[in-house]
Amino acid sequence: MKTTQNFLYHSLEMIQNNFVDLLKDEDHGYNNDGFYRGSSQRLRYLLATTELFDAKDEVQNKFHGCITFGNRGNFKVHNPALLDELMSATYDDLEAYVDDNGFDWLGDDYEHIDQYLDFLNNYQDKLKFSSDNWDDPDAMDIHREEREWITSGEHKSENPHEVAYNILMDHFDELPEETRLELDEKLSKINL
Repeated sequence: MKTTQNFLYHSLEMIQNNFVDLLKDEDHGYNNDGFYRGSSQRLRYLLATTELFDAKDEVQNKFHGCITFGNRGNFKVHNPALLDELMSATYDDLEAYVDDNGFDWLGDDYEHIDQYLDFLNNYQDKLKFSSDNWDDPDAMDIHREEREWITSGEHKSENPHEVAYNILMDHFDELPEETRLELDEKLSKINL
């Protein structure tokens, strides 16, 4: 694969465009090999997050660890040049890289697919993904539902208590000191 673009800055939008696949046609996960080969975004995610070796343990996946994904859209780029190469690759480039090196990712199919669903829940805010029916040896079920966001100013969450807490914290310093100390004590007791 050749790098066709040289990105100076990796934005969340770029990461979403290159790694997020909203699984429009996926209601079931059968095996992790077929699932991750389902799109270039999923193959990129797999290559960035999975340590892979060829059958002889001689060739290692060079993209592993070029980026790490955290919660709520946070990420850290460790190797910008490799990340650029990975994001510039077409689906055919990615599939050829996997096949030419004999990489496979056998293992816990449903857990591995569920890992991507967790990633999706952290890197886009339109749909909430979940899975069940893991007892079925043929396929797990993949569910998606529209997220219901509660917003107030700059605060956004699916949890109204989180929004309320953040609003309170915005005005905390404006409260009388005695009230701040009392609230701080009460919030500390519930680990907030």
